[in-house]
Amino acid sequence: MSTIIEIKNLTVDKKLNNINLSIEQGTLNVIIGNSGKTTLVKAIMGLIEYSGTISYNGSLITQKNQKDIIKNIGYFRNNMLKNGTVKDNIIYPLINLGLNEIEAKKKVYDICSRFKISDLLLKNINTLTHTEKKIISFIVSIIHNPKVLIIDDSIEDLDELNKNKILDYINKSKLTCIYLTNNESEILNSDNLIIIENGKLIDSGKTEEILKKEKIFKNIGLPFLIDLSNKLKVYGLVDKIYLDTSEMIEDIWK
Repeated sequence: MSTIIEIKNLTVDKKLNNINLSIEQGTLNVIIGNSGKTTLVKAIMGLIEYSGTISYNGSLITQKNQKDIIKNIGYFRNNMLKNGTVKDNIIYPLINLGLNEIEAKKKVYDICSRFKISDLLLKNINTLTHTEKKIISFIVSIIHNPKVLIIDDSIEDLDELNKNKILDYINKSKLTCIYLTNNESEILNSDNLIIIENGKLIDSGKTEEILKKEKIFKNIGLPFLIDLSNKLKVYGLVDKIYLDTSEMIEDIWK
């Protein structure tokens, strides 16, 4: 796999310290930790100042090319919708990127048809349900066909039908995903796991390899261990709740 995002010596005053990280194309990368996750993706999006370098597809992101490169990145997050109709929200990123109105409207209608929400187009955002707002937010983040999608908003609270619509789109579009979450099921389903604590990169790599490390479980903490035990019970991999990292690792990976 080729590297699509390369981060070297990334530092943000009092928030991130010397982060070095590679994101491979077409992978699902989950970032967990207590602080620094959102700061990291804001730096990637060019929303804050930082020292160090960030590259996209081998090209260093600079002030000159930043706007062009950011077109390839979607950002699915909380509170991203503006007052107005659903149509106004979805079409805005396309118009902002310079697409003519006729082409923009066609893309809006096509994507709404795919997600079966065409009946919502003329509704005001404030009248929508929580689920409807989340689906609209996702559509806004991918309407411009990005190559990379940053998810700073869990989809675990969606019903299975709507959650699967989002996952199906991600899989079929072969999007590279950077997912900020502490949800255990999303961690287990990821290709790579990245752990940031207090602005420092604790570890990163293949998820199955990271979860074998006892020290990582201790850094994540006991609540995660209990949640993970419950999820592993559902999958039939364990039959009890673990409070000791060594015991869990020994039972799972023996």
